[in-house]
Amino acid sequence: MRILLINLPRVDGFPVIREERFEHKDFEMVQPPLGLLYCASMLRAAGHAVALIDANALDLSQAETERRAAAFAPGIIIARVAFDAQDQDAAALARIKAAVPGALVLTRNKILSDVPALRDAFMARHPQLDYFLLMEPESVVGQVCAALAAGQRPPAAAWLEKGAVTEGAPAQLPAALDEFPFPAYDLLETMAPYKTSMFGPVYTLVLSSRGCPFQCTFCAYCRSKYRERSAANVVAELKWLKETVGLKNFVFFDDTISLKRERTMEIFRLMRESALDLKFGVCTRVDLIDDEMVAAARAAGCVEIGFGVESGSQKVLDLAKKGIKLDQVRAAFALCKKHGIKSIASVILGLPGETEETVRETFRFISELNPYYCQYAIAVPFPNTEVYRYYDERGLILTRDWTKYNPLEVSPVFRTEALSAERLTELKRQGYIKFLLRPSFILSKIEPFNLLWNIKGFFMYAHRLAGLLLSGRKYVR
Repeated sequence: MRILLINLPRVDGFPVIREERFEHKDFEMVQPPLGLLYCASMLRAAGHAVALIDANALDLSQAETERRAAAFAPGIIIARVAFDAQDQDAAALARIKAAVPGALVLTRNKILSDVPALRDAFMARHPQLDYFLLMEPESVVGQVCAALAAGQRPPAAAWLEKGAVTEGAPAQLPAALDEFPFPAYDLLETMAPYKTSMFGPVYTLVLSSRGCPFQCTFCAYCRSKYRERSAANVVAELKWLKETVGLKNFVFFDDTISLKRERTMEIFRLMRESALDLKFGVCTRVDLIDDEMVAAARAAGCVEIGFGVESGSQKVLDLAKKGIKLDQVRAAFALCKKHGIKSIASVILGLPGETEETVRETFRFISELNPYYCQYAIAVPFPNTEVYRYYDERGLILTRDWTKYNPLEVSPVFRTEALSAERLTELKRQGYIKFLLRPSFILSKIEPFNLLWNIKGFFMYAHRLAGLLLSGRKYVR
């Protein structure tokens, strides 16, 4: 069977991240379609003729995407929609199917999957979508496509057929991550478009574990089964990526890479001993690192660690079930400074219990931490989270226009008991301006012997500051 995987075109001019942990339009990041690359490698191993179009990365028009799809003439098309672009993405797929008749298989979007009423309404609005996978795509896509190739219906536990309504999604199929073949990077036209503000080409995402057992009320992906790859398997992929695509930079795309300390230390040890000379970043919790681990990460090539700080108010953190203390945050950021690693603080404004004073506490706390960078976001109450239920039950949700449910959106989709949506917007703007205009922030970004870095940094800084100071900007990062 000829199977085409498509990372759909950009939406409203913005690149879109369509992955399990990030399903939204973005300001500047262009990420490789990791989930589709894994699916492609599995389908190819099963004997299918497979192609992949990354219309998002290449910034292809809808017409060009349709032309390339028709040239491949697939019998099955596989794609994924972002939650905040679900209808726009589905409309793009409808046009592709009109040009290239074939079965359309939509891989799981967890937020939709977790709320059957939303998922069923989405399928009803878009009858051109034939199947919606209810489980981790890599675990079931081979089984589903094999059935379709044989002219059979896929197993009922794995899919939602168009027009059908179910009571709920079944549990995720277990799968050993070491058994996954490496992603099919050779199907990408080029690695040049993939980048973040910190990492340029050749860059990608590397998944060493999946799942997060923690209870954060604002997270659409928590309370999920944790599974990990072996350290040897992870480092084998890194060696392979360096040899095959010339990898230079990457980010570990784990929910919490350091959940199992010894495995994490083993990954860093093997990376160091392999002399890979790669730069990378990680995201983790402040209570799951220590001095030895940060030193090991730095020795392995880590240059950036992102932490979910969320708030400088212990009361807000406790209500959010974050499970951390402010002193643990202080200790984590101090360790990054000690070992020369750039620390990124992610802050969420507007969580339950937020007031003008708790926001000011957060501003003071961030100033005390003095991170390399701070990303302020207003909470997004995704409909599969406790935060959504909290604000919904109190009549504080202002809109259910899902296109606005984006963490980079300027205007919030709710208000708190104490703060209006307009006040939250203004406080976020104030937080960024206070942070970006500190002399210590500006001076810390200058690298005396790296002129190119300084020039690039100046333009990025000016661009972000202008976005804050000028009205009408749709997204602020």
